[in-house]
Amino acid sequence: MTSRLDRNKDWLELAKESRYSAKQLAALCRVSLRQLERYYNNSFGRAPQQWLNEVRLREAKKLLLKGGSVKEATSRLGFKQASHFSRWFKQHTGRPPSEYGARC
Repeated sequence: MTSRLDRNKDWLELAKESRYSAKQLAALCRVSLRQLERYYNNSFGRAPQQWLNEVRLREAKKLLLKGGSVKEATSRLGFKQASHFSRWFKQHTGRPPSEYGARC
């Protein structure tokens, strides 16, 4: 028996629609957060929020490399404040987003 989650083809699009929130992703998939966590652990070997954070970071890097602003990244990636995005980005990459696009 397969899970209805197995039928989802575009997880990246769902990640964007959920604003990178595991709770919202579960709601979009019409399953409980716990069901989504079990599915991700069994299928991908990680928690859904961990996967969402990885996708979010890749999207942030891509956007900044294309010349996008910190403000634009903040809005697109579901952060409420630019300072929160900047702190999160630096925590994951070791440098602030304002320097990322310029040096890469």
